[in-house]
Amino acid sequence: MTSNEATPNSSNEPRSGAQQPQPAQQPYPRQWPQQQAPYTPQSGYMPQQSAYVSQPAQPPYGYAPQQQAPYAQQPGQPQPTYGMAPNLANHTSHAKPKRPWNKGKKLAAIIAAIVAVVLVVTGGTIGFFVWKKANSPITMTKEQAYGDYFDTSKYELLDPVIDVDAEYEWRIPFNSSVDLKQVAKDAGLSDKALETVSEYADEELGDTGCLVACVFADPNLTLPVEMFSSRTPNDQGNGSVEGADAFVAVSGSHELANGDYGWSGFPAYYIVHYVDADGKKLDKPQVRLFTVRDDNAGTLPTTTSITTSVDGRGVFGARWDPVEGAKQYRVDLIIDGRTDDVPYMPITRTTITTVDSTEMNLFDSPGFCGIGDGSGDKKTGEECRDTTKDDAGFERGYQIMNGQLAGINRQNEDDILTCALDSGTYCTDRYGNDSTFDVKTDNFPAWLAVTAIDEKGREGLTQTTSINSILGQVPIKAAGQAELNADLEGMQKYGFDVDPSYDQLFPKAFSFTTMADGHTQTGYRTFDTSKAAAANRDGYYIPYTTPGTMLTGDLLIYASNWGNEQPDASRLLDFFNTRMASYANTAPPTGWTDPLAFAPDTDWKPWASKDIDSKPIGKNDVESYHPFGSTDFSRYLAENILAGHQVIDITEFLASPSAPIIRDVMREVSEQNPYVTAGSEDVRINMVSRDGKKLLYVWYPDGWANDVQRMHQRVTEAAASVTGNDEKTKAQQIENWIAANGQYDYDAYNGHLQLKAQSGSSPYETYERYPYAWTSGILLKGKGVCASYADAFTAIAREVGLETLSVTGDVAAGRHAWNRVKIDNQWLDTDPTWDDPADTSATVARTDYQLQPVNQLRGHTADDYWMLSEKIDQYGGR
Repeated sequence: MTSNEATPNSSNEPRSGAQQPQPAQQPYPRQWPQQQAPYTPQSGYMPQQSAYVSQPAQPPYGYAPQQQAPYAQQPGQPQPTYGMAPNLANHTSHAKPKRPWNKGKKLAAIIAAIVAVVLVVTGGTIGFFVWKKANSPITMTKEQAYGDYFDTSKYELLDPVIDVDAEYEWRIPFNSSVDLKQVAKDAGLSDKALETVSEYADEELGDTGCLVACVFADPNLTLPVEMFSSRTPNDQGNGSVEGADAFVAVSGSHELANGDYGWSGFPAYYIVHYVDADGKKLDKPQVRLFTVRDDNAGTLPTTTSITTSVDGRGVFGARWDPVEGAKQYRVDLIIDGRTDDVPYMPITRTTITTVDSTEMNLFDSPGFCGIGDGSGDKKTGEECRDTTKDDAGFERGYQIMNGQLAGINRQNEDDILTCALDSGTYCTDRYGNDSTFDVKTDNFPAWLAVTAIDEKGREGLTQTTSINSILGQVPIKAAGQAELNADLEGMQKYGFDVDPSYDQLFPKAFSFTTMADGHTQTGYRTFDTSKAAAANRDGYYIPYTTPGTMLTGDLLIYASNWGNEQPDASRLLDFFNTRMASYANTAPPTGWTDPLAFAPDTDWKPWASKDIDSKPIGKNDVESYHPFGSTDFSRYLAENILAGHQVIDITEFLASPSAPIIRDVMREVSEQNPYVTAGSEDVRINMVSRDGKKLLYVWYPDGWANDVQRMHQRVTEAAASVTGNDEKTKAQQIENWIAANGQYDYDAYNGHLQLKAQSGSSPYETYERYPYAWTSGILLKGKGVCASYADAFTAIAREVGLETLSVTGDVAAGRHAWNRVKIDNQWLDTDPTWDDPADTSATVARTDYQLQPVNQLRGHTADDYWMLSEKIDQYGGR
């Protein structure tokens, strides 16, 4: 440490009789806004995911046709005739009659756990699987379809099929003698789920759900598509397949514009085949990309560049690029609500709002109030305000917010506390015997979907974005049971190592909020004693707000409770304010959503006249900065940005329908390449089309190139102090160097919280007031927030030859950043911020959060923000 300022794990003035508090949670690291153009990487973290109790049931929505750019026939390229090859020549003869949602469709939503289990298959041999033969007039190579985004050690990639009819039916050989219940058992279903499989497996349709094959709308194979799936005997008036006496017919169950059901709405689909005709697992699941032509739908293109955020009020919102010809935009929430024990809950798509503009939020846009209003009336947030008075005479205001996102989790952390006191059967009936909360397993996968609608009501292609990573930033309501349990022992759970002899007013200083991902987040309440209302005897009701939210409440205290120390009510408020001020110094920073949601306006006109200056991978002369990319796309961008190039040609990388969107690629580039964020703020980018190419314009902050050089010099100096002979010792010495040379920038973090509370303020005011705090501050200024600590560790570790990553995720008080380093060929997690000791003269880091097994750092839960999600498993997972 370099000064006597506040440290990451202590206060300036520890209270009498108290031990040093545990390391303060740091604000979340930079987060890239979820948009493609204009796009600006962020250095401080900002938000990025529902109980449906308040939502009326929504009908399935029709989808617009595939707007697939034609692919030229490849010279000499044969049509696919093997593997899972479909037959496009006569597929119309297999069109299904119209049918509503039924048990077949219900079963089609077989649990997500099945998919997760069978994706990593063992045993079995790949047979000769003949699907309906394909004679597609438009072809695409496998390289064009899949790029390098699939792990070919896990999947067998088959020839893509382009522009099938919306009512097309896939057929997979699957013998009638195969016991579907055994297939389900082999897939790892729970006993409870197997009972449900037994109920449907023997019905006439022989429903198979996702046990045999499943269809997804994203290359990560995480967004399942609603479908019909049933086993049908050969030669029953429905055609036949070779290699088996029966087949599984897989068709779309979206309601089409013509009233039938089929595939429509997404730019591309991925059908995944898991077992052979005898029900045995394939060594590698077979994956085939296909696109759809729906001649009955509209012609609007796909909505692009969806960006989600949480503003200073704690309100969830989104924005996207305008679509030419669109009159309205429908915003839906998609939830995959399947679990191991409840396999047949359908994938749910619920409309949140429909707007005329290219942005919305869950307060100002028309929607449903909270989770308790079943009227179905569309109201804005102001109309949802509870104006009734509580016992103190205060308006109840907002007791719940962002209610449309309140049920994405199966259970929340406060439920667990409540159920621990429940002597009845309600909790066991609802949650079983699960008495623990896990933010990973207790949250359903969820997506925000935006669809453009033209003046005739016809829909364009739907664009989705996963919102699970932002749920930890979205406040829902007060965690009532946590507040009741907030005694001294309870405060230790939330990061306060307090002396039990300290007064019992201490826990009342803190708020406990249930977030949309179910975890309970702590924060320091803001009290307003000027509005205190007298209670009976010698008491007062003191109103408070929860920082970063619109949630309010009031606290009742009595002067007589403090004995001779505070004998009358007249002195009570002064006493209260003094105590609360002393507590504030002991509170860890609450990692509420950083305000860095959208880039400031940038004049991109000068870039239109600039020449393309990008170069291929390995030709940018930036190896001294150790560029990282989990794919060729991200490595290419990292190198070219590190080289200072201003017009980067990304046409080649966006040609594949399996390519990740630029937002996700740039998030990885920012998080994993500390020199990219060497400047006082992050670079900004803007994706454009020019002269038939897709280009990325890049803006660099003033002095960026010089900052990169200064940062590299500092990293070289730090690396010289790392003299260990083994990887573990090197990692420990890096943490020691950071502890001795850096300190947490509380001024920047607290200033950021104040700016965030001003919902109308520009997020970039944080950068302007506190340059480098979210970027290279630890290295260049000797102070920074957790993102800066993580960047410093990554840069130094790579300089001394350690394979290292930056990781982001949640801790009890909010968002945070730490590191992952490979030691003796094993990934370990380490947190240089929380290991920074309280003693400002210390030259050795603490070891409490140092080099722990991957994903086992106490109180840390990694998200998927820091790496392309399809690649995370290769780097220790989450």
